[in-house]
Amino acid sequence: MTYNINLKFSFANIVGSLGAYGQLEKVENVYVRYCSFSGTTSGARVKTWQGGSGYARNITFEKITLGGAQNSIIIDQFYCNGDHKCKTQASAVSVDDVKYIDFEGTSASEEAIKLDCDQNLG
Repeated sequence: MTYNINLKFSFANIVGSLGAYGQLEKVENVYVRYCSFSGTTSGARVKTWQGGSGYARNITFEKITLGGAQNSIIIDQFYCNGDHKCKTQASAVSVDDVKYIDFEGTSASEEAIKLDCDQNLG
């Protein structure tokens, strides 16, 4: 459980980086509540690298305040650091049962919500 955290001008990567370099990852029952993200590159984020395996499930973000986060709400199952020149992979970490409850605030980008999910995995 992450509770009552105030992040300013940081990356704010809450769940991730999962599955980097083909790793098996198992993450579940994550609860993030009463947190604020101000001027961060991400807010409520789940980040998995392509090519990994395993799961991230039962993740809840609740009562979150956003103050100009660049990627306010994001799930990225195809993450690839530009330095790695990643090729498209056939596997990914499964992401299931993610809940976003009672959010308020502003986004620094026009696209406040980005869900980049693998249709085959969830």
